[in-house]
Amino acid sequence: MNTGNLKKGMVVKNYSKMCELLGDKVKSGGAKLLHLQELKRYVEWDMDGNAFVITKKYHKPKALTENKQRQIKINKEKFKTNHPNFKICYHTKDCAGVYIIVLGNTVYIGSTVNFYNRYTQHKSNLNIYPTKELMDNGATFNLLWLYVESEHIDYNDFQDDDVIEDCKKNLKIEIIRKKEIEYIKEFYKNKDIFLINSAHARDKQKIKIETIQKLKLCKIYINLCDFDDAITILEENNIEYKLKK
Repeated sequence: MNTGNLKKGMVVKNYSKMCELLGDKVKSGGAKLLHLQELKRYVEWDMDGNAFVITKKYHKPKALTENKQRQIKINKEKFKTNHPNFKICYHTKDCAGVYIIVLGNTVYIGSTVNFYNRYTQHKSNLNIYPTKELMDNGATFNLLWLYVESEHIDYNDFQDDDVIEDCKKNLKIEIIRKKEIEYIKEFYKNKDIFLINSAHARDKQKIKIETIQKLKLCKIYINLCDFDDAITILEENNIEYKLKK
């Protein structure tokens, strides 16, 4: 980690500016937390809103304690054991991008701002989309494309950190959705793959809801002069009926 641009007493406007000074990519979620933990080995700081106030800089980075190294290894192994079908790297599990769920030749492609959260949503009993059945039958959740924040966008015209974060969030969602569509179009070309996209999922959802709805009985009264026409309509539409005097 290159901390040459950081000095004691220096005020760094926000995390994005900190990454710029370090020459690192801007990260989010768990990857951001790990990044800041690593930075703590080089400098100490206090927070003033979103700003970092550097209070101390080490000549040599603090060594990771043996206990810390052991705990990181335990966490990784425990995660792999609990989630064997989650094939994305442990350190990028909270990042954004495009993913693919695969079971045999059946494939689902999606995008998310947090891989692990979306993985748990697909496995949830509340999920009424076909991906729930795929995950229950041993499908794997894999990385297709990892989102990295663009270095070519200048946010300096925005003074409000909240506005900057909103712009970045909206841009991130737009970019990963476009990338998702690109992958869907590409996979459609492969005739050996059964691709379930969002439209398919909505159709499956509609069918599933319709099949579990219970039919409700209702009582209707028909004028004697309309009786024959009413019976004809019911029979033509395969509607069961019982006659009562």
